[in-house]
Amino acid sequence: MANDAFEKIKSSFNRGITSISIKTSSSLEKGKINTYIDSLENEIKKIKYDLGEEVFRAYIEEDEDRDKINAFFSKIKESYDNIDEAKKEIEAIDERDRKIFGEEEKLRNSGVPMEEDSVIFCDKCGARYEEKVNFCRKCGNKLF
Repeated sequence: MANDAFEKIKSSFNRGITSISIKTSSSLEKGKINTYIDSLENEIKKIKYDLGEEVFRAYIEEDEDRDKINAFFSKIKESYDNIDEAKKEIEAIDERDRKIFGEEEKLRNSGVPMEEDSVIFCDKCGARYEEKVNFCRKCGNKLF
């Protein structure tokens, strides 16, 4: 009986640690992506400035060749596309986290009896297992 209580406390503690680990990892991932987005936005500002300089130079010199100007447009579009992809990565991280934390919460709130130690999370990658497994199938981390 005391061993059972200890196991439930241990399981609850492990889930808490895993939750913190997942949230920290997600926060670091999103921080790196946001830094990348900031650098792209700064690059776009510089390209737009350089584009303005080139357009003015072409105007003054009556240069009809638009290849240089079009190259600036291509760089700007590419940077905006990269920002869109980075934002999609952030959305994917948020969705992954919602799945990890939302599924367990839904199950708890559903009224279906849930054995406390029936749900296992890998403390390295956050993979969820309904049954006891010795190693994580995603990253190979030893669970037991």
